[in-house]
Amino acid sequence: ELALANAELLESRKQALEARDKEIRANQAKNRFIAGVSHELRTPLNAIIGFSDVMRNEMFGAVQPVQYREYADLIFSSGQILEANISDLMDMARIDSGKLGWVNADFSLSEVIDQVMATCQTSADDADVSLVFEEQAADMSIHADATRITQALINLTTNAVKFTPSGGKVTLSVKPRVDGSVAMSVSDTGRGMNANDLKKIREPFAQAHDDSAGGQKGGLGLGLAIVSGILEQFGGQLEIDSEVNVGTCATLVIPAERVAAQQWKAA
Repeated sequence: ELALANAELLESRKQALEARDKEIRANQAKNRFIAGVSHELRTPLNAIIGFSDVMRNEMFGAVQPVQYREYADLIFSSGQILEANISDLMDMARIDSGKLGWVNADFSLSEVIDQVMATCQTSADDADVSLVFEEQAADMSIHADATRITQALINLTTNAVKFTPSGGKVTLSVKPRVDGSVAMSVSDTGRGMNANDLKKIREPFAQAHDDSAGGQKGGLGLGLAIVSGILEQFGGQLEIDSEVNVGTCATLVIPAERVAAQQWKAA
């Protein structure tokens, strides 16, 4: 009986290893496919975005009739949306394969905030949403990857603007915590989410709002999954609080060991 039990245990272990190896090969094949497709799409997409930008800015003369200028604007904006979706797919594939890329260096949080505000201001204006930064701490130095932290905060801010109705408000803030960590928050006055939504939104391709209103907002549902993947690179956390018809607050928590200088001032 002992020999039979050992044989069954060995067979179970063999099957588990085979299943693991099969899953690894499948993920590798998926990531290679995404990388290949993304590369092939980007080459013609760059031409679409570039030439439509030339036409919409009438660099070689007026575009007539005026409807053609409107079409050029639509082509350009659609190209940018597609480019953003391709970038999200690539980043998700890199996270899955453990090859996201990370460069540690000291950088100023104020520079990150300035870049996020500049990047997201146009989309906020277009959506008639007020975008503000509530400064509550003096500038400080963080030891991490500035590009990835900026990307994570832009993802959260873009998401907040996307689901905040006209006339609403999106607020960025930076606050110290008693444990020495830093909380970078993005809060909005949007439609909010219920408990079931909060459980699924961190998963890749998950959409909190599946109705027609949410579907019109676009996107692949990778934003929060990418943010979570970025934070895992340096021991950070993503906290999300939300209430239906009140709004959502998403917070990037930078651990204390990543805060190189802590010089706070009152808000």
